[in-house]
Amino acid sequence: MFNPQTLFDKKNRLKLLNVRYLITPKIPADTTGYPKSTQDMILFYQALFRNMGFEPYFYGKDYMLHISKDFLPRFFVVDSFVKVDDINGALSIIDGNDFNPRKYAIVEKSEVDLKKVDESLAYRIDSIVYTPNKVSLVVKTNKESILLMLDQYYKGWNVKVNEKSSKLLKVDGIFRGVKLTNGVNRVVFYFSSTLQILSAFISLFGVILVFLVFYVERKVMLNKR
Repeated sequence: MFNPQTLFDKKNRLKLLNVRYLITPKIPADTTGYPKSTQDMILFYQALFRNMGFEPYFYGKDYMLHISKDFLPRFFVVDSFVKVDDINGALSIIDGNDFNPRKYAIVEKSEVDLKKVDESLAYRIDSIVYTPNKVSLVVKTNKESILLMLDQYYKGWNVKVNEKSSKLLKVDGIFRGVKLTNGVNRVVFYFSSTLQILSAFISLFGVILVFLVFYVERKVMLNKR
């Protein structure tokens, strides 16, 4: 049976799901007039959502809307990272009290390295174009850093930076990332798998076969006349 208490223990994992709004049954803001057991339950759920980073946003008749105070943008940049060997290593850091995805990235199985520069990170993201199989954007940054894209890491996704193939990083246990250099970085994430190429080849072969059959049948019919 689901126990809401587990959300306290794994609240950073919930944060990485990046839920902006949460709809729940209406939780009274004032416990006055309720029995002690009901007051305790109300206070419990108020604390639960507060600890998850949500605050009341709108009250309806029978429901309420919570909004996240820690909502992350789909794309952002960090200038620090921690290397881990696998998902278990990533989760052990994510579950820690000091985990902050805005401050550093957790990178799995990668030789990525960043030059240390005594300068605060500054960056700007422009020209975002988002399609199902391709995402492009321009990132200008003042130092070597890591771009995080809060979409699921999945085999078949690749990345280019300034038209050169780059290493796609698995970041924070589930997301995609890529190393950026100082200056302007034109980043393109694109999906291209062996299965996709094979499917395209089979489709092309099918089209050619149809035209070939049509051509042969037409030629046979003309020869019979």
